[in-house]
Amino acid sequence: MRRNSQLFVTVGFRLACPFTIWCDWCFFGVLVAAHMCPDMIHLFEVAAFLAMTFFSRVVKKFSATHATDFDRHFLFKFVRNLLASMNVNEIMHLMFGRKLLLIALISVSRLDADLFEDGDMVILLGNTVIERAHNYGHFETGLTLAADKKNLRFRNLGWSGDTVFGHARSYFGPPQEGFNRLEADLGKLKPNVVIVCYGAVAAFEGDEGMAEFLAGYDRLLKMIKKASNPRAVILVSPPPAETLDAPMPDMKEHNKRLSLYAKAIADLARKNQHTYADFFTIVGDGVKGQTSNGLHFSERGYCYVGPKFVKALGLSPVPNHQLESESGIQLRKNIIAKNKLFFQQWRPANETYLRLFRKHEQGQNVKELPMFDPLIAEREKQIEILKQSTLATK
Repeated sequence: MRRNSQLFVTVGFRLACPFTIWCDWCFFGVLVAAHMCPDMIHLFEVAAFLAMTFFSRVVKKFSATHATDFDRHFLFKFVRNLLASMNVNEIMHLMFGRKLLLIALISVSRLDADLFEDGDMVILLGNTVIERAHNYGHFETGLTLAADKKNLRFRNLGWSGDTVFGHARSYFGPPQEGFNRLEADLGKLKPNVVIVCYGAVAAFEGDEGMAEFLAGYDRLLKMIKKASNPRAVILVSPPPAETLDAPMPDMKEHNKRLSLYAKAIADLARKNQHTYADFFTIVGDGVKGQTSNGLHFSERGYCYVGPKFVKALGLSPVPNHQLESESGIQLRKNIIAKNKLFFQQWRPANETYLRLFRKHEQGQNVKELPMFDPLIAEREKQIEILKQSTLATK
């Protein structure tokens, strides 16, 4: 995530030049530049690392020699004498101090504010881990509360068994039909932010399937931009798998493949200047006891990884006492109810009769689908009221 990168920049430059007055101006200058040009953050990282490495090597060389050229240099004499007179805690305080804490807080708040804007339509897109999330509401509840005062609307377009090619979304036509359907859905909803989580299915193919997966993912990202041109696209790595007791298989090797795909997704995000969310690493070994079959989260699992999903996106989860408050519980219930209304509108159980080859029998009932819109809107009003009430819980 960019927030972590910005924090690295601030730490790097403070470590690189901890003892001079003029470096503070450089320090704040780099921070401002990183905020104004977030897409160039990796260049700032490199600059910070090189400066930090250069400084540490010079000090090491000075400490190992007594060359008169170095002795006559006031700065390095000052550094050597200062370090010699201080203990470790004092050195750490001098290097980091209050200033770094302030900058870290600025960096955190900056990115929390950047991810969402008031009134955003946010799409959750992916396969089973995303689709099943709408049944429990933990992902959306966490993101809704983390957005604080911003009023967001969420639509879950997850589809179990889906891949970056969208084939699972087709009905009776060719596989391309599913991809076209997704493109039409995105064009209709016009999201401002799209959160994408794929790779769990493709990882079973290992190295052999990597090239095809990345090509398909790249094609998907281009389609998302063409269909809806969202302000932000976040690529989320798939979560790790859990090894259950025999006779279930050991998922150690599969997790290695998932890790490989997570790194590839991170590279793809950088290539396309999108944000990357490392859900795989943040969940980590915590996946134990959270799945129903080693691959898919249980209800308890979604409760556990919900805050981790929020963290992966670079946001700060609200405290548990707010989530577990009466208003917090009602908030999640209303989110689940809203999700069910949208799901019934988007994927009606009798779609063959409503819009496909048997629409001549009950096609007249398709006019009822827009009637879900005011019901969804009413739920969203309640969600906003309950969100404010939950955030006010002390």
